[in-house]
Amino acid sequence: MLELRAIADDELPTRRAELARRIADTRVRTMWADPDTALDQAQEVVETAAERSRHFDIVEDGRVVGFLWWNRQGEEANVNAAELQEPARMPELVPALLELARADGVKAFGCGGVPGDEARMALVASEGFVARATDLALALDGEIGDPGELELKPMTPTTFEAYLAGSIETYIGELAAA
Repeated sequence: MLELRAIADDELPTRRAELARRIADTRVRTMWADPDTALDQAQEVVETAAERSRHFDIVEDGRVVGFLWWNRQGEEANVNAAELQEPARMPELVPALLELARADGVKAFGCGGVPGDEARMALVASEGFVARATDLALALDGEIGDPGELELKPMTPTTFEAYLAGSIETYIGELAAA
């Protein structure tokens, strides 16, 4: 059975440094080709969230088999990073995460699925999770298919007002549905 064990305070600086390196290698580097810039950005993310974050080892039968970074913001919490020796087993952590969320007094917890991040992808595929956002990126350093005919024109003030009114209603509807 997988369990969460809080990482001791004296280990946090080392663990946060490791976490920043992992984030730089797995996520931030997609935005920054330069490894040093990616690491700087990842360290800033980890530092900024330090006061509202908790770090856990994932333990089975007394041995560490992974780690998890829990980040709380207001009434929500997120699994911002996770690794597990057997990533497909992440859904087994849902009961422990529910207990953690309830103990923290949050109303919901989420987890972003990032392609290549097998542990978090397995968690978001668990029963009960609902997709609430999609974030896409297109690398511009390679060949890009022809999108067909496209013409960009500046919006007039009247066109913009109509667009904005429709966008606000659509956005409100999406928030309510989520």
